[in-house]
Amino acid sequence: MGITYVRDPSNPYQISDGRIDTVDYVQFPVETLKRKSGDCKGMVVLFSSLLESLGIRTVMLDYPGHMFLMFAVGKGNTAPKGELAGLLFPHDGELWAPVELSLVGSSFLMAWEKGSSQFLEWTAKKGLGMMDIRSAWKRYKPATLPAQLLRPAVVTLQDLEKRFGDELTLLKRLTVQAGSPNLFEAVRNDPGNVPALLQLGIRFGEEGDVAEASKYLMRATELAPRSAEVINNLANVRMLAGDSAKALELYQQASGLDPDDPYILINLTRCYLKLGQRVAAKEIFARATRLRPEIIDHYRGLAVELAY
Repeated sequence: MGITYVRDPSNPYQISDGRIDTVDYVQFPVETLKRKSGDCKGMVVLFSSLLESLGIRTVMLDYPGHMFLMFAVGKGNTAPKGELAGLLFPHDGELWAPVELSLVGSSFLMAWEKGSSQFLEWTAKKGLGMMDIRSAWKRYKPATLPAQLLRPAVVTLQDLEKRFGDELTLLKRLTVQAGSPNLFEAVRNDPGNVPALLQLGIRFGEEGDVAEASKYLMRATELAPRSAEVINNLANVRMLAGDSAKALELYQQASGLDPDDPYILINLTRCYLKLGQRVAAKEIFARATRLRPEIIDHYRGLAVELAY
């Protein structure tokens, strides 16, 4: 977005914080986008609005002279151990990542590390303030600006991957690690735990991490070569990777192992469609609906696509 952090030269938060005789101005998100700069308050408001618009909970954090932000990354009541120790913190039934937004333009990991360090420091000093944004919405009336003509340039996924590719991959892996500690522990305790390997493969697949998903699912396949569930999910990952031909081979193998599973047939239908084989797709979809007629209620869009 090209945003940079600047201290408010007219009324910095370091001066106004805690004073009742001072009225401080907080930029609206659109103003920060238009000016391409903001102080700690403006950055917190902008990034909070962006995250909340995606359904991600945020909490404003402050200590004397400064504000920063933390956002929810998933359910959890216990601080993680290992690599994520001191980086994620339990609050209100979820795990949260604090970030220092004055470091905008630096790597996310640097901002996360700095935010976590401040969180620990000011929590220990009992000087950390918290404001839950969604609670604030219920308490305070909304403030709005007149309609704005500003239309920021669209940032595509390709743009993000080009600039932050390695970091995005690492963050996806950390997300799975933070959300599935019991699965990793199960695999550490028993490397042959097929259900845990399968679930980790699925979790990495959901994050779009084809390499890690394939690694865990291949290990599960070696241990359970006749598991239709494992092979079906390995096929899902090949579809995610864009390898429809290999996915078709695996879906057919999974269906052969469990011919009465209609959901494998649904995946096989989609794969045939992806390969442009509509006749085969219609045949397989018909088999799935014969096995379980009510399944069509969940796949009406697919039924319509096959009808023409």
